[in-house]
Amino acid sequence: MSDHSCPNVDPICVLGDLPLNRVLDVMAGNLPQRHRHWLKECEKAYLAAVKKTVEGKVNPGQLYKLASELVADARKINDGSIIREMEDYVEEQYQSDTKLDPASKQRQKFHFVSGYVHSHVIAGLIEEMSADRILDYINDNTNLFPEENDDRV
Repeated sequence: MSDHSCPNVDPICVLGDLPLNRVLDVMAGNLPQRHRHWLKECEKAYLAAVKKTVEGKVNPGQLYKLASELVADARKINDGSIIREMEDYVEEQYQSDTKLDPASKQRQKFHFVSGYVHSHVIAGLIEEMSADRILDYINDNTNLFPEENDDRV
């Protein structure tokens, strides 16, 4: 990998505008490095969210709301303003999707995983394009729409 503006590929230069604490997270390897690792992490987070609904901590119809909380826990984000931004983004996306397609309220797994991945964008940990690629991979390799009787596992 060569970067003409950053001799010796200085990680601080490559990570550019990220806040220092986020740069340290990325450099420490606290983020999944491959799409398959994102898939595994999202599956674990989804199961943790489902467990909270079974325990009665959250209404099953609001599973998506746990996405940003689980990201904050996983990435040790304790900045309240970033957490609120993530929560607001996830809620806005859900409301927008369900307004356009009321049937999408049944797509809880999709809304959760999308919110989980995109919360990383809001926190400044990954770029939007990366999030889209991650979601594409997850969608291609798992069933984000189990209520639609897809044959994928």
